[in-house]
Amino acid sequence: MAVVNRLRRTIAISCWLAALGMLPASAAVDQEASLSAARKFQRIMAGEVPSGESVSISHDEMNAFLRHHAGPTIPDGIREQKLTFRKGGALIQAQVDLETASASSEDLPLLMRLLLRGTRTIVVDVDFAGQDGQGAAQVVSIAIDEVELSGTVLEWFFESFAPPDLRPYLVGGKTELPEGVREIRLEPGRAVVVAE
Repeated sequence: MAVVNRLRRTIAISCWLAALGMLPASAAVDQEASLSAARKFQRIMAGEVPSGESVSISHDEMNAFLRHHAGPTIPDGIREQKLTFRKGGALIQAQVDLETASASSEDLPLLMRLLLRGTRTIVVDVDFAGQDGQGAAQVVSIAIDEVELSGTVLEWFFESFAPPDLRPYLVGGKTELPEGVREIRLEPGRAVVVAE
């Protein structure tokens, strides 16, 4: 049960750090990428990766894995998610039905509520560093339909859509990396996981 809980936590963190996606690949290729990522996660979590050895997971593998295995951890109203790893972070893109996915928009002025309706393309840019068994993320920017949010709207968006248990970790708070993981580096096109 502990392994299942760690895997769920890893998936939840990955959803925000790595984002989800619809890739232009056939179903068979997509399924194989998902299984490849699942095998890598299983090896890491089972302690089968020798200490100091690294495992590379491409954003294609991560997208496929999250698409096939993360359904229950994805809030309603979020679809067509896609991740792109970059040096030191990730871009998370998704189509979000703001009315379905939002916890509450009642605190917003009427004009803001009218503007933040319907399904929109959301892009979140997140810095991430994970070493010595600790990880920290920092949201760099959030854009809706290519318009970057700021001020009150950004605060509302973050409070409405970020999973409550992950919010502290998305603003620089530290969290423990999954058991058996010493370091996670995000590089262009991949995440590199180093075993303890």
